[in-house]
Amino acid sequence: MVAMPYTASILLDSLAGYLMVISLISGFPLVEKFIKTSGIPTSGTLLGGEASQRIFKVDGRGFKPVECLFLYLVSYPITAAYRASSGSTSGCLSLVVVLIGLLVSVESAVTKRFIEDEASKADTTGSLASLKEKDQSILSVITTPVNKRVSEVTGVSVSSVPDSSPAASTPTMSNTKTPTGSSKKKKREGRSSVSEGPPQRRDLDPILKNNDEDDVPSIVTWDPAVASSTTDPDILQKRSAHRREQSLIEGDLIDSNLEPHYSNLIDSANAPIFGVDSEGRVNVWNKCAMRIVGYTPDEVMGKNLVREFITRDYQASVGMVIDRALRGDETANYEFPLMTKEGARIEILLNATARRNPGGEIIGVVGIGQDITGRIAQEREYTRLIDTANAPIFGVDTYGRVNIWNQCAIQLVGYSTEEVMGKNLVQEFITDEFKTAVQAVLDEALHGEETANFEFPLMTKAGVRLDVLLNATTRRDEQGNVIGVVGIGQDITGRLAQEREYTRLIDLANAPIFGVDTLGRVNVWNQCAMRLVGYSSEEVMGHSLVKEFITDDFKKGVQKVLDMALQGDETENFEFPLITKGGARIEVLLNATTRRDEQGNIIGVVGIGQDITARLAQEREYSKLIDSANAPIFGVDTQGKVTVWNQCAMQLVGYSSEEVMSKNLVKEFITDEYKTAVQAVLDMALHGEETANFEFPLITKAGVRLDVLLNATTRRDEQGNVIGVVGIGQDITGRIAQEREYTRLIDTANAPIFGVDTNGRVNVWNQCAMRLVGYSSEEVMGHSLVQEFITEDYKAAVQTVLDQALQGAETENFEFPLVTKAGAHIQVLLNATTRRDEQGNIIGVVGIGQDITARLAQEREYSKLIDSANAPIFGVDTQGRVNVWNQCAMQLVGYSSEEVMSKNLVKEFITDEYKTAVQAVLDMALHGEETANFEFPLITKAGVRLDVLLNATTRRDEQGNVIGVVGIGQDITGRLAQEREYTRLIDTANAPIFGVDTNGRVNVWNQCAMRLVGYSNEEGTYF
Repeated sequence: MVAMPYTASILLDSLAGYLMVISLISGFPLVEKFIKTSGIPTSGTLLGGEASQRIFKVDGRGFKPVECLFLYLVSYPITAAYRASSGSTSGCLSLVVVLIGLLVSVESAVTKRFIEDEASKADTTGSLASLKEKDQSILSVITTPVNKRVSEVTGVSVSSVPDSSPAASTPTMSNTKTPTGSSKKKKREGRSSVSEGPPQRRDLDPILKNNDEDDVPSIVTWDPAVASSTTDPDILQKRSAHRREQSLIEGDLIDSNLEPHYSNLIDSANAPIFGVDSEGRVNVWNKCAMRIVGYTPDEVMGKNLVREFITRDYQASVGMVIDRALRGDETANYEFPLMTKEGARIEILLNATARRNPGGEIIGVVGIGQDITGRIAQEREYTRLIDTANAPIFGVDTYGRVNIWNQCAIQLVGYSTEEVMGKNLVQEFITDEFKTAVQAVLDEALHGEETANFEFPLMTKAGVRLDVLLNATTRRDEQGNVIGVVGIGQDITGRLAQEREYTRLIDLANAPIFGVDTLGRVNVWNQCAMRLVGYSSEEVMGHSLVKEFITDDFKKGVQKVLDMALQGDETENFEFPLITKGGARIEVLLNATTRRDEQGNIIGVVGIGQDITARLAQEREYSKLIDSANAPIFGVDTQGKVTVWNQCAMQLVGYSSEEVMSKNLVKEFITDEYKTAVQAVLDMALHGEETANFEFPLITKAGVRLDVLLNATTRRDEQGNVIGVVGIGQDITGRIAQEREYTRLIDTANAPIFGVDTNGRVNVWNQCAMRLVGYSSEEVMGHSLVQEFITEDYKAAVQTVLDQALQGAETENFEFPLVTKAGAHIQVLLNATTRRDEQGNIIGVVGIGQDITARLAQEREYSKLIDSANAPIFGVDTQGRVNVWNQCAMQLVGYSSEEVMSKNLVKEFITDEYKTAVQAVLDMALHGEETANFEFPLITKAGVRLDVLLNATTRRDEQGNVIGVVGIGQDITGRLAQEREYTRLIDTANAPIFGVDTNGRVNVWNQCAMRLVGYSNEEGTYF
């Protein structure tokens, strides 16, 4: 037996050890950490980190570290047995090749599965190169450690196969001494793969670090700083060679497996994606682009994108973006409009990326778009809303320069947009004492710390001081970068003035108001509290309210109320006694309200009191009044047991107070047929739902039936809790008998009365209506009043009156003609009244009519009499213009009817000194206040002065609306002259003459009486 060569033995041990190392590194993080700190490139490789956890999974099943250990335990005896059998050198090498092939095949299968998983997760908006580079990196990571280890042990260089073709499952062996040129002649799959840099930047190749020319290529590291700045010729040469090599590898990957998958991802992406070749012709057009723009791929493929699908005003700029991308200068976030097939304009946000062939040459452009039509419309609307907002809004950039200034800010401060834009807000528009504070608020917002409810004064352009409340909000761009601050203000000048006024009103309020801080010390004490209790503001401020001013028996109660209010639990109607400085006891009803600052923090309690000393005395008087009331009043508690039974109830029903107190009202005193109904009324009142006008029969102790109308009212204690029901009754036995009599009176009334239900059908038709119209009750009952008994020209008007009454709007003095059964026309004046049931529900309309046929004839006669009256009569409308002027007025004043009609009475026919007085009389009459015996002078057409006595009467239309004034005058020129002559004769008579008024006081004392008695006129009038 030939001993195994030493080299082959080492190789087999190394393979088995490799499996053991995998199990150790995969299972023990400390070993992984040691390898990383030692400089061994393990991140993202099979030997550790997140990638190891993913790589060791095929179809959801993982290769666990214990299984790798199992492989080691299996392989080690095999290799040991083979060494013991002293196989040949060629056989040993063959075994090595078989084991390596087996390992690489497993790795390739795992890698292929991982590539497919990663491709399914790839974002459709990412670069196609991103996924290809990740695949190539994974292959490099997997194969490089194995290749290097085999090379070190055997001296044989092993190259990995990057593609997934069948040939890739078998490694290719080459002698390490083979010149570089000969290796270039080998197939493309014989090249070692390296990782590229960030997949977003395919135009930048990686810089190979820590690789000597004689070493087998190992894992590379991406260094953007070195890549962009190096000038080392060796590095540049390596970079160039690597770029060509990488392009070829990418070409293989695209051509072999991934291109169909990438096409599917692009086509199904939820963003519009298009591509153009180097001539600008469309060669990519996904489904989302088709949905947004409306053109199918057949309609756009091969056509020039810019010339045929971009609006003229944007063709040059879009063309420039594409040209730049074709030169490798990519563009992000470029906005431009696009016209759809239907002619609609949409706004697109575009990222234009260069597209390269396997050789790295740019062959076109891929554009990934976003429809931002809605966003831009929203931004415009946002700008419009800011400008038209009813709050002042401003904005500054990161340098504090104004870039937003809305209309409300202009109106408030007085500076136009042109005067503030681009200027430093703080330096130029904030008062000196607030510059630092406002700048601090802006600075905090620029660091993302927003401020709410910041108060500061602002001087307007006119020099007026305004108090402003500011909310400073950080403003960000689409990437979330802070680009400025938006301030939304509120003019609180009025509010602060109102607060000062509020403080003044508290002090002057006619209710005692006090306030305490969170420690219970008095900080508010108004004038009314001072007058009520007797302590001045100086005597209570800063003192503990409860400890020093509340009686001992109520200290705990009042303290509890204050403590609850300090927790936000306010109290209403809390009663407690208070001893004044003078020692008198007063009863106070307190509402304790939480007091908060602008941020809503509780800072104390405000108590608004009410002196209820008199009210409590009144309640005691009220109880006395209930007992002595002339209406039956009873009360029950929440159990329905009687607690109140006044004297009138006792007299009405016959049961004494002792006989009913604490007994169940319904069970013992209500008749069986009404027990349920009365109990329901009481239950509703106990739930706060009161009942009015509930009718039920009641049997007295003597067995007499009474009809009672009941109002059931909820009874509450001081805290508002329901404690029972108070029932106020009314003996309606007589009223019901009266209603029956009322029905009889309607039927026998001498005015026509009818009624209709809610459907307009007649249900009341009295004897007078029968006589007036000629139709009997049987002929009209159940028939439609309007449709069958009203003339066509008045059907709509009468129906409107009835509909209004059915809605509760009653009508008075509605005139309409009615045709009798015999065909005669009569004029009727109608009052339409809503008819309701006991619960107040509308059940119809009652119309009370009046035959005004004769009255209208009389009114015509009245007009004739006015014109022929022997007293001057005039009329004016609500504007004071003459509309009545009778014959006597014409004769008295001299102006004809034509000369005065429609002219202003006061302005044109009353003397200047009486214009105001006469106008006042007319105005009063236009407001319904009539005037009698008003004297004023009147100048005739001929210039003669007349004295007129006027009665001014309000004139109304049929609905009672004031439509003017009618003045009935009397020429008292002769009478006044006679009265003056009469007075002269009395005073000069040779007989003593005196006069007294209704109170016996002297108002006449002539010259003869003066001489006879000796008292002068002044003395006689006094006595």
